[in-house]
Amino acid sequence: MFKKLIYIVASLLFIALFSIPSYSQRKLETVESNKALIPTKPTLGSLLVVSNPSEAEVYLNNKKIGLTNSKGELTQTSVKPGSYTVVIKRPEYQEHKEQIFITAGKPSTVNAKLKPTFAMILLSFTELGEDIKIDLDGGSLAKENFILDLENKTIKIKTTPGEHNITVNRHSYLPVNNKIIANIEEDSLIPISLERIPVNLVIKTLAGTSLYLDGEPSGKVPTTGVLKLTTLKPDKNYKLRLELDGYEPKEELVKTETEKDIELNLDLTPLPTSAAFSETFLGGLTFWDAPKSWRAENGLLYVNGEIGVGLPKNKRYRDCNVTFGLRLNKGGGAVWVLRAKDEKNYYLFYLGGTIGKFANQFRVYVCRDGLYNLDLPADPILPLPVALKVGEDYRIRIEIKDNVIQHWITPSNIGEEFSLGLFRDPNNSFPIGGMGFALIEGQDFLINAFDISLPTDKKATR
Repeated sequence: MFKKLIYIVASLLFIALFSIPSYSQRKLETVESNKALIPTKPTLGSLLVVSNPSEAEVYLNNKKIGLTNSKGELTQTSVKPGSYTVVIKRPEYQEHKEQIFITAGKPSTVNAKLKPTFAMILLSFTELGEDIKIDLDGGSLAKENFILDLENKTIKIKTTPGEHNITVNRHSYLPVNNKIIANIEEDSLIPISLERIPVNLVIKTLAGTSLYLDGEPSGKVPTTGVLKLTTLKPDKNYKLRLELDGYEPKEELVKTETEKDIELNLDLTPLPTSAAFSETFLGGLTFWDAPKSWRAENGLLYVNGEIGVGLPKNKRYRDCNVTFGLRLNKGGGAVWVLRAKDEKNYYLFYLGGTIGKFANQFRVYVCRDGLYNLDLPADPILPLPVALKVGEDYRIRIEIKDNVIQHWITPSNIGEEFSLGLFRDPNNSFPIGGMGFALIEGQDFLINAFDISLPTDKKATR
Protein backbone atom coordinates (compact mmCIF):
# COMPACT_ATOMS: atom_id res chain seq x y z
CA MET A 1 0.00 0.00 0.00
CA PHE A 2 2.80 2.31 0.86
CA LYS A 3 4.59 1.52 -2.37
CA LYS A 4 1.45 2.30 -4.32
CA LEU A 5 1.14 5.65 -2.63
CA ILE A 6 4.72 6.48 -3.48
CA TYR A 7 4.09 5.60 -7.16
CA ILE A 8 1.08 7.94 -7.34
CA VAL A 9 2.95 10.83 -5.78
CA ALA A 10 5.91 10.35 -8.16
CA SER A 11 3.60 10.33 -11.20
CA LEU A 12 1.97 13.54 -10.11
CA LEU A 13 5.35 15.21 -9.61
CA PHE A 14 6.46 14.09 -13.11
CA ILE A 15 3.37 15.54 -14.74
CA ALA A 16 3.77 18.79 -12.86
CA LEU A 17 7.39 19.21 -13.88
CA PHE A 18 6.63 18.90 -17.63
CA SER A 19 3.44 21.01 -17.55
CA ILE A 20 4.94 24.18 -15.97
CA PRO A 21 7.42 25.07 -18.87
CA SER A 22 4.69 24.68 -21.51
CA TYR A 23 2.42 27.03 -19.69
CA SER A 24 5.19 29.57 -19.17
CA GLN A 25 6.04 29.56 -22.89
CA ARG A 26 2.44 30.22 -23.86
CA LYS A 27 2.29 33.09 -21.43
CA LEU A 28 5.49 34.62 -22.85
CA GLU A 29 4.26 34.36 -26.43
CA THR A 30 1.06 36.12 -25.49
CA VAL A 31 2.98 39.02 -23.95
CA GLU A 32 5.34 39.36 -26.91
CA SER A 33 2.42 39.29 -29.36
CA ASN A 34 0.76 42.13 -27.51
CA LYS A 35 3.99 44.19 -27.59
CA ALA A 36 4.28 43.86 -31.45
CA LEU A 37 0.92 45.52 -32.00
CA ILE A 38 2.13 48.80 -30.46
CA PRO A 39 3.85 51.08 -33.24
CA THR A 40 7.29 52.52 -32.59
CA LYS A 41 7.30 56.37 -32.59
CA PRO A 42 9.87 57.77 -35.19
CA THR A 43 12.55 59.99 -33.84
CA LEU A 44 14.33 61.07 -37.09
CA GLY A 45 13.43 62.83 -40.37
CA SER A 46 14.86 62.99 -43.96
CA LEU A 47 15.88 65.67 -46.46
CA LEU A 48 15.71 65.70 -50.28
CA VAL A 49 17.66 68.41 -52.11
CA VAL A 50 17.01 69.04 -55.83
CA SER A 51 19.34 71.46 -57.65
CA ASN A 52 19.42 72.94 -61.15
CA PRO A 53 22.10 72.66 -62.39
CA SER A 54 23.23 69.34 -61.00
CA GLU A 55 26.44 68.48 -59.13
CA ALA A 56 25.99 71.27 -56.63
CA GLU A 57 27.47 71.22 -53.10
CA VAL A 58 24.95 70.94 -50.26
CA TYR A 59 25.64 72.24 -46.76
CA LEU A 60 23.48 71.57 -43.71
CA ASN A 61 24.21 74.00 -40.87
CA ASN A 62 27.56 74.82 -42.49
CA LYS A 63 28.48 71.14 -42.78
CA LYS A 64 28.91 69.72 -46.28
CA ILE A 65 26.75 66.64 -46.72
CA GLY A 66 27.55 65.91 -50.40
CA LEU A 67 26.89 66.75 -54.05
CA THR A 68 23.67 66.44 -55.98
CA ASN A 69 23.94 63.67 -58.59
CA SER A 70 23.64 63.95 -62.36
CA LYS A 71 19.88 64.27 -61.92
CA GLY A 72 20.42 67.11 -59.47
CA GLU A 73 19.24 65.10 -56.43
CA LEU A 74 20.72 64.41 -52.99
CA THR A 75 18.90 62.50 -50.23
CA GLN A 76 19.94 62.73 -46.56
CA THR A 77 18.26 60.30 -44.12
CA SER A 78 18.35 60.05 -40.31
CA VAL A 79 18.26 63.77 -39.74
CA LYS A 80 17.36 64.87 -36.23
CA PRO A 81 14.27 67.03 -36.03
CA GLY A 82 14.86 70.72 -35.73
CA SER A 83 15.63 73.91 -37.63
CA TYR A 84 18.40 73.85 -40.23
CA THR A 85 20.07 76.21 -42.69
CA VAL A 86 20.54 74.64 -46.12
CA VAL A 87 23.11 76.21 -48.44
CA ILE A 88 23.60 75.00 -52.04
CA LYS A 89 26.67 76.12 -53.96
CA ARG A 90 28.13 75.66 -57.42
CA PRO A 91 30.98 77.52 -59.10
CA GLU A 92 29.82 80.41 -61.36
CA TYR A 93 26.37 80.41 -59.74
CA GLN A 94 24.87 82.42 -56.91
CA GLU A 95 24.45 80.29 -53.78
CA HIS A 96 21.02 79.27 -52.64
CA LYS A 97 20.27 79.66 -48.93
CA GLU A 98 17.10 78.40 -47.28
CA GLN A 99 15.85 77.82 -43.71
CA ILE A 100 13.98 74.55 -43.18
CA PHE A 101 12.49 72.56 -40.30
CA ILE A 102 12.98 68.81 -40.11
CA THR A 103 10.07 66.90 -38.60
CA ALA A 104 10.52 63.39 -37.30
CA GLY A 105 9.03 60.85 -39.64
CA LYS A 106 8.38 63.36 -42.44
CA PRO A 107 10.50 64.07 -45.57
CA SER A 108 11.55 67.66 -46.24
CA THR A 109 12.39 68.94 -49.76
CA VAL A 110 14.49 71.86 -50.98
CA ASN A 111 14.24 72.85 -54.64
CA ALA A 112 17.01 75.20 -55.75
CA LYS A 113 17.30 76.78 -59.19
CA LEU A 114 20.70 78.43 -59.04
CA LYS A 115 21.06 81.76 -60.76
CA PRO A 116 24.23 81.96 -62.89
CA THR A 117 26.76 84.73 -62.53
CA PHE A 118 27.65 84.45 -66.27
CA ALA A 119 25.77 85.01 -69.55
CA MET A 120 25.48 82.74 -72.59
CA ILE A 121 25.63 83.94 -76.19
CA LEU A 122 24.18 81.54 -78.77
CA LEU A 123 25.30 81.88 -82.38
CA SER A 124 22.98 80.17 -84.85
CA PHE A 125 24.48 79.54 -88.31
CA THR A 126 22.96 78.83 -91.69
CA GLU A 127 26.25 77.13 -92.58
CA LEU A 128 28.90 76.00 -90.08
CA GLY A 129 32.32 74.38 -90.34
CA GLU A 130 35.08 73.37 -87.95
CA ASP A 131 37.37 76.10 -89.30
CA ILE A 132 35.26 78.80 -87.67
CA LYS A 133 37.03 81.45 -85.59
CA ILE A 134 35.46 83.66 -82.93
CA ASP A 135 36.73 86.99 -81.63
CA LEU A 136 35.14 88.32 -78.44
CA ASP A 137 35.73 91.98 -77.58
CA GLY A 138 38.82 92.09 -79.77
CA GLY A 139 40.39 88.91 -78.44
CA SER A 140 40.49 85.52 -80.15
CA LEU A 141 38.63 82.73 -78.33
CA ALA A 142 40.35 79.37 -78.06
CA LYS A 143 38.16 76.45 -79.16
CA GLU A 144 37.93 75.16 -75.61
CA ASN A 145 36.24 78.43 -74.63
CA PHE A 146 33.17 77.88 -76.77
CA ILE A 147 30.92 74.95 -77.57
CA LEU A 148 30.72 73.99 -81.24
CA ASP A 149 27.67 71.96 -82.29
CA LEU A 150 28.01 71.07 -85.98
CA GLU A 151 24.82 69.03 -86.04
CA ASN A 152 22.62 71.88 -84.82
CA LYS A 153 24.83 74.54 -86.43
CA THR A 154 25.30 76.50 -83.21
CA ILE A 155 28.11 77.90 -81.08
CA LYS A 156 27.70 78.72 -77.38
CA ILE A 157 29.93 81.27 -75.72
CA LYS A 158 30.10 81.76 -71.95
CA THR A 159 30.90 85.33 -70.96
CA THR A 160 30.14 88.07 -68.48
CA PRO A 161 26.81 89.88 -68.57
CA GLY A 162 26.75 93.16 -70.49
CA GLU A 163 27.61 94.48 -73.94
CA HIS A 164 29.99 92.51 -76.14
CA ASN A 165 31.40 92.73 -79.66
CA ILE A 166 31.61 89.45 -81.55
CA THR A 167 33.39 88.83 -84.85
CA VAL A 168 32.96 85.57 -86.75
CA ASN A 169 35.65 84.59 -89.25
CA ARG A 170 35.92 81.68 -91.63
CA HIS A 171 38.35 81.05 -94.45
CA SER A 172 37.06 82.36 -97.81
CA TYR A 173 34.07 84.01 -96.12
CA LEU A 174 33.39 87.64 -95.30
CA PRO A 175 33.73 88.40 -91.57
CA VAL A 176 30.54 89.13 -89.64
CA ASN A 177 30.50 91.68 -86.82
CA ASN A 178 27.78 91.88 -84.18
CA LYS A 179 27.18 93.87 -81.03
CA ILE A 180 24.93 92.34 -78.37
CA ILE A 181 23.95 92.82 -74.73
CA ALA A 182 24.23 89.46 -72.96
CA ASN A 183 22.12 88.79 -69.87
CA ILE A 184 21.89 85.96 -67.37
CA GLU A 185 18.18 85.34 -67.71
CA GLU A 186 18.35 83.63 -71.11
CA ASP A 187 20.70 82.88 -73.98
CA SER A 188 21.35 85.88 -76.22
CA LEU A 189 20.70 84.68 -79.77
CA ILE A 190 22.59 85.97 -82.80
CA PRO A 191 21.65 84.55 -86.24
CA ILE A 192 24.77 84.29 -88.43
CA SER A 193 24.67 84.02 -92.20
CA LEU A 194 28.17 83.87 -93.65
CA GLU A 195 28.72 84.97 -97.22
CA ARG A 196 31.55 83.78 -99.39
CA ILE A 197 34.19 86.34 -100.33
CA PRO A 198 33.07 87.54 -103.77
CA VAL A 199 35.19 87.20 -106.87
CA ASN A 200 36.09 90.33 -108.82
CA LEU A 201 35.47 90.16 -112.56
CA VAL A 202 37.20 92.77 -114.73
CA ILE A 203 36.03 93.07 -118.33
CA LYS A 204 37.95 95.11 -120.88
CA THR A 205 36.05 95.84 -124.08
CA LEU A 206 34.47 98.64 -126.11
CA ALA A 207 32.87 101.52 -124.21
CA GLY A 208 29.09 101.40 -124.17
CA THR A 209 28.93 97.61 -124.24
CA SER A 210 26.09 96.22 -122.13
CA LEU A 211 26.88 93.22 -119.92
CA TYR A 212 24.36 90.54 -119.00
CA LEU A 213 25.16 88.02 -116.27
CA ASP A 214 23.04 84.85 -116.49
CA GLY A 215 20.54 86.89 -118.49
CA GLU A 216 20.33 89.76 -116.00
CA PRO A 217 21.58 93.30 -116.87
CA SER A 218 24.81 93.87 -114.94
CA GLY A 219 26.14 97.19 -116.14
CA LYS A 220 27.54 99.06 -119.10
CA VAL A 221 31.22 99.51 -119.93
CA PRO A 222 32.22 103.14 -119.22
CA THR A 223 34.35 105.35 -121.43
CA THR A 224 37.49 103.86 -119.87
CA GLY A 225 36.66 100.56 -121.55
CA VAL A 226 36.92 98.72 -118.21
CA LEU A 227 33.96 97.34 -116.25
CA LYS A 228 34.49 95.75 -112.84
CA LEU A 229 31.97 93.49 -111.11
CA THR A 230 32.57 92.71 -107.44
CA THR A 231 29.63 90.49 -106.55
CA LEU A 232 30.36 87.14 -108.22
CA LYS A 233 30.19 84.11 -105.96
CA PRO A 234 33.12 81.68 -105.90
CA ASP A 235 32.93 78.13 -107.26
CA LYS A 236 30.12 78.94 -109.64
CA ASN A 237 29.60 78.97 -113.41
CA TYR A 238 28.38 82.18 -115.00
CA LYS A 239 27.19 82.94 -118.51
CA LEU A 240 28.29 86.37 -119.75
CA ARG A 241 26.73 88.12 -122.72
CA LEU A 242 28.04 91.33 -124.25
CA GLU A 243 25.87 93.49 -126.49
CA LEU A 244 26.77 96.65 -128.37
CA ASP A 245 24.90 98.21 -131.25
CA GLY A 246 26.72 97.54 -134.47
CA TYR A 247 28.52 94.47 -133.14
CA GLU A 248 27.72 90.82 -132.92
CA PRO A 249 26.65 89.68 -129.44
CA LYS A 250 29.40 87.81 -127.63
CA GLU A 251 28.91 85.09 -125.03
CA GLU A 252 31.49 83.78 -122.61
CA LEU A 253 31.36 81.09 -119.92
CA VAL A 254 33.19 81.96 -116.71
CA LYS A 255 33.97 79.66 -113.79
CA THR A 256 34.89 81.43 -110.58
CA GLU A 257 37.32 80.15 -107.96
CA THR A 258 37.75 81.07 -104.31
CA GLU A 259 39.78 84.25 -103.78
CA LYS A 260 40.85 84.36 -107.41
CA ASP A 261 39.90 87.43 -109.44
CA ILE A 262 39.24 87.17 -113.18
CA GLU A 263 40.25 89.57 -115.93
CA LEU A 264 38.87 89.19 -119.45
CA ASN A 265 39.88 91.06 -122.60
CA LEU A 266 36.93 90.57 -124.93
CA ASP A 267 36.99 91.79 -128.52
CA LEU A 268 33.70 92.41 -130.27
CA THR A 269 33.14 91.63 -133.92
CA PRO A 270 31.47 94.39 -135.94
CA LEU A 271 28.25 93.37 -137.61
CA PRO A 272 28.82 93.00 -141.33
CA THR A 273 27.30 95.76 -143.41
CA SER A 274 25.04 94.89 -146.26
CA ALA A 275 25.82 95.43 -149.89
CA ALA A 276 24.33 98.34 -151.79
CA PHE A 277 20.58 98.09 -152.29
CA SER A 278 18.35 99.51 -154.98
CA GLU A 279 14.55 99.14 -155.04
CA THR A 280 12.42 99.99 -158.09
CA PHE A 281 9.16 98.71 -156.50
CA LEU A 282 8.23 96.70 -159.59
CA GLY A 283 7.99 93.34 -157.82
CA GLY A 284 5.89 94.18 -154.81
CA LEU A 285 7.28 94.18 -151.25
CA THR A 286 9.13 90.88 -151.50
CA PHE A 287 12.28 92.41 -150.04
CA TRP A 288 10.53 94.43 -147.31
CA ASP A 289 9.04 94.05 -143.87
CA ALA A 290 6.21 96.57 -143.92
CA PRO A 291 2.60 97.06 -142.75
CA LYS A 292 0.09 95.04 -144.76
CA SER A 293 -1.74 98.11 -146.06
CA TRP A 294 1.44 99.37 -147.79
CA ARG A 295 1.86 98.21 -151.37
CA ALA A 296 4.41 98.44 -154.16
CA GLU A 297 3.40 98.54 -157.81
CA ASN A 298 4.32 100.32 -161.02
CA GLY A 299 7.58 101.50 -159.54
CA LEU A 300 5.94 103.20 -156.56
CA LEU A 301 5.74 102.42 -152.84
CA TYR A 302 2.37 103.52 -151.46
CA VAL A 303 2.82 104.50 -147.79
CA ASN A 304 -0.69 104.86 -146.42
CA GLY A 305 -3.30 103.17 -144.27
CA GLU A 306 -1.66 101.28 -141.42
CA ILE A 307 0.63 103.24 -139.11
CA GLY A 308 4.01 101.59 -138.69
CA VAL A 309 7.56 101.15 -139.97
CA GLY A 310 8.71 99.54 -143.23
CA LEU A 311 12.32 98.35 -143.72
CA PRO A 312 14.19 96.31 -146.32
CA LYS A 313 14.78 92.81 -144.98
CA ASN A 314 18.13 91.96 -143.35
CA LYS A 315 19.87 95.18 -144.34
CA ARG A 316 22.36 96.94 -142.07
CA TYR A 317 24.51 99.97 -142.86
CA ARG A 318 26.98 102.22 -141.12
CA ASP A 319 28.29 104.93 -143.43
CA CYS A 320 26.20 105.12 -146.58
CA ASN A 321 24.30 107.36 -148.99
CA VAL A 322 20.53 107.16 -149.38
CA THR A 323 18.38 108.66 -152.12
CA PHE A 324 14.69 108.37 -152.99
CA GLY A 325 11.90 110.18 -154.77
CA LEU A 326 9.02 111.57 -152.68
CA ARG A 327 5.48 112.77 -153.54
CA LEU A 328 2.90 113.92 -150.96
CA ASN A 329 -0.65 112.71 -151.56
CA LYS A 330 -1.88 114.65 -148.52
CA GLY A 331 -0.64 117.70 -146.73
CA GLY A 332 0.50 115.78 -143.63
CA GLY A 333 4.08 115.32 -144.80
CA ALA A 334 6.33 112.24 -144.76
CA VAL A 335 8.60 110.33 -142.36
CA TRP A 336 11.68 108.13 -142.89
CA VAL A 337 13.86 106.18 -140.47
CA LEU A 338 17.64 105.69 -140.56
CA ARG A 339 19.96 103.20 -138.88
CA ALA A 340 17.03 101.28 -137.49
CA LYS A 341 18.16 98.66 -135.00
CA ASP A 342 14.67 97.17 -135.28
CA GLU A 343 11.11 98.41 -135.72
CA LYS A 344 11.22 100.26 -132.39
CA ASN A 345 14.70 101.79 -132.25
CA TYR A 346 15.95 104.25 -134.86
CA TYR A 347 16.48 107.85 -135.93
CA LEU A 348 13.23 109.35 -137.21
CA PHE A 349 13.14 112.32 -139.61
CA TYR A 350 9.88 114.23 -139.99
CA LEU A 351 9.24 116.37 -143.10
CA GLY A 352 6.28 118.64 -142.32
CA GLY A 353 3.74 118.95 -145.11
CA THR A 354 1.56 121.85 -146.19
CA ILE A 355 -0.87 121.56 -143.26
CA GLY A 356 -0.83 120.37 -139.68
CA LYS A 357 0.86 121.33 -136.46
CA PHE A 358 4.38 121.06 -137.88
CA ALA A 359 3.80 122.29 -141.43
CA ASN A 360 6.91 123.24 -143.43
CA GLN A 361 9.29 122.09 -140.67
CA PHE A 362 12.09 119.51 -140.64
CA ARG A 363 12.48 117.63 -137.35
CA VAL A 364 14.58 114.75 -136.02
CA TYR A 365 13.86 112.33 -133.16
CA VAL A 366 15.61 109.45 -131.41
CA CYS A 367 13.07 106.68 -131.05
CA ARG A 368 13.73 104.09 -128.33
CA ASP A 369 11.47 101.13 -127.68
CA GLY A 370 8.93 102.65 -130.04
CA LEU A 371 8.64 105.85 -127.98
CA TYR A 372 9.24 109.46 -129.02
CA ASN A 373 7.45 112.76 -128.46
CA LEU A 374 6.69 114.88 -131.53
CA ASP A 375 6.79 117.97 -129.35
CA LEU A 376 10.33 117.20 -128.18
CA PRO A 377 12.70 116.82 -131.13
CA ALA A 378 16.33 115.76 -130.58
CA ASP A 379 17.73 118.75 -132.47
CA PRO A 380 16.67 122.34 -133.18
CA ILE A 381 13.71 122.67 -135.55
CA LEU A 382 14.59 123.83 -139.06
CA PRO A 383 12.21 125.62 -141.47
CA LEU A 384 12.01 124.09 -144.93
CA PRO A 385 13.99 125.95 -147.59
CA VAL A 386 11.21 125.35 -150.11
CA ALA A 387 7.44 125.35 -149.83
CA LEU A 388 6.08 121.84 -150.28
CA LYS A 389 3.08 121.14 -152.46
CA VAL A 390 0.79 118.13 -152.60
CA GLY A 391 1.29 116.16 -155.79
CA GLU A 392 4.74 117.63 -156.55
CA ASP A 393 7.83 115.39 -156.80
CA TYR A 394 10.96 115.86 -154.67
CA ARG A 395 14.30 114.14 -154.51
CA ILE A 396 15.77 113.45 -151.04
CA ARG A 397 19.50 112.83 -150.67
CA ILE A 398 21.11 111.68 -147.40
CA GLU A 399 24.75 111.23 -146.40
CA ILE A 400 25.53 109.24 -143.23
CA LYS A 401 29.03 109.17 -141.77
CA ASP A 402 29.84 108.12 -138.20
CA ASN A 403 27.40 110.06 -136.00
CA VAL A 404 26.58 112.76 -138.55
CA ILE A 405 23.55 112.70 -140.86
CA GLN A 406 23.03 115.37 -143.58
CA HIS A 407 19.93 115.93 -145.75
CA TRP A 408 19.21 117.72 -149.02
CA ILE A 409 15.99 118.20 -150.97
CA THR A 410 15.56 118.89 -154.68
CA PRO A 411 12.13 119.99 -155.98
CA SER A 412 11.62 118.47 -159.44
CA ASN A 413 10.05 121.65 -160.80
CA ILE A 414 13.14 123.68 -159.85
CA GLY A 415 15.98 121.16 -160.17
CA GLU A 416 18.04 122.93 -157.51
CA GLU A 417 19.25 121.15 -154.38
CA PHE A 418 18.63 122.72 -150.98
CA SER A 419 20.10 121.68 -147.60
CA LEU A 420 17.78 120.40 -144.90
CA GLY A 421 20.49 120.68 -142.28
CA LEU A 422 22.91 118.47 -140.39
CA PHE A 423 22.14 116.28 -137.38
CA ARG A 424 24.95 115.14 -135.09
CA ASP A 425 24.24 112.58 -132.35
CA PRO A 426 26.90 112.89 -129.62
CA ASN A 427 25.80 109.54 -128.18
CA ASN A 428 25.93 107.75 -131.53
CA SER A 429 22.77 106.00 -130.38
CA PHE A 430 22.44 103.84 -133.48
CA PRO A 431 25.79 103.17 -135.16
CA ILE A 432 24.36 100.63 -137.59
CA GLY A 433 20.94 99.66 -138.87
CA GLY A 434 18.40 99.56 -141.63
CA MET A 435 16.97 102.43 -143.72
CA GLY A 436 13.28 102.76 -144.51
CA PHE A 437 10.05 104.67 -143.93
CA ALA A 438 7.37 105.22 -141.32
CA LEU A 439 3.77 106.34 -141.34
CA ILE A 440 2.14 108.45 -138.66
CA GLU A 441 -1.41 109.79 -138.43
CA GLY A 442 -2.55 112.17 -141.16
CA GLN A 443 0.03 111.14 -143.76
CA ASP A 444 -0.14 109.60 -147.21
CA PHE A 445 2.87 109.66 -149.55
CA LEU A 446 4.63 107.86 -152.40
CA ILE A 447 8.26 106.69 -152.70
CA ASN A 448 10.14 105.75 -155.88
CA ALA A 449 13.70 104.86 -156.88
CA PHE A 450 14.89 104.02 -153.36
CA ASP A 451 18.67 103.57 -153.38
CA ILE A 452 21.29 102.81 -150.72
CA SER A 453 24.94 102.98 -151.75
CA LEU A 454 28.19 102.63 -149.86
CA PRO A 455 30.75 105.45 -149.96
CA THR A 456 33.08 103.38 -152.18
CA ASP A 457 30.34 102.07 -154.47
CA LYS A 458 29.83 103.57 -157.88
CA LYS A 459 26.50 101.93 -158.47
CA ALA A 460 23.95 100.40 -156.16
CA THR A 461 22.58 96.93 -156.84
CA ARG A 462 19.46 95.25 -155.63
